[in-house]
Amino acid sequence: MTRSRTWRRRDGDRLESGDVRVRVIATPGHTAHHLAYHFEDARGDGASQSFVCTGGSLLAGTTGRTDLLGADRAGPLARDQWSSVRRLLTELAGSTVVLPTHGFGSFCSATPSQGGADAQSTISGERKRNPAATEEVEEFVLRVTVDPPPIPGHYRYMGPLNRAGQPEPRTELSEASSAEAVEDILASGVGSSTCALAVASPRCTASAR
Repeated sequence: MTRSRTWRRRDGDRLESGDVRVRVIATPGHTAHHLAYHFEDARGDGASQSFVCTGGSLLAGTTGRTDLLGADRAGPLARDQWSSVRRLLTELAGSTVVLPTHGFGSFCSATPSQGGADAQSTISGERKRNPAATEEVEEFVLRVTVDPPPIPGHYRYMGPLNRAGQPEPRTELSEASSAEAVEDILASGVGSSTCALAVASPRCTASAR
């Protein structure tokens, strides 16, 4: 079976599918190559609400961490994060719905996110409350880089897995897991996000397939 094709996207790229237009926006900060995706109605009639998938840049009342790639890069990435969030808040309409990758309680948040798990954020709301909007750059950098929380143990596996590229897809059926086996995996402390990353744990990898 052939491997899936990889489409590399850059800042300013535009994609259209049916009535949907997607604009790629470079938002370095959480990582150096981070991207956000703005979705809007390609018909341009203004009747449909647009939304932006912000990943680990603009979160609900906070931003993504900048120290996960190493303490030496945390400061420069924090400055990038401040600029990226301000770009989103400046360029996008206030009614745009913000859909971040990380929500309430995520370890990827630089500071605690606001609003709870079911809260919906908009660009206009973030202009009023987000630290990247209300603080100057040096104050923001100090806030997100001083005394960050611990980096989760499974994070060490992410870089090598990403550099290795997408694995060959599996086509054979996996053996069914019993309820007891799933409960045993959960009780061992292996979280769902770790399984999704397919870290080097045979039990987790097998259960995630």
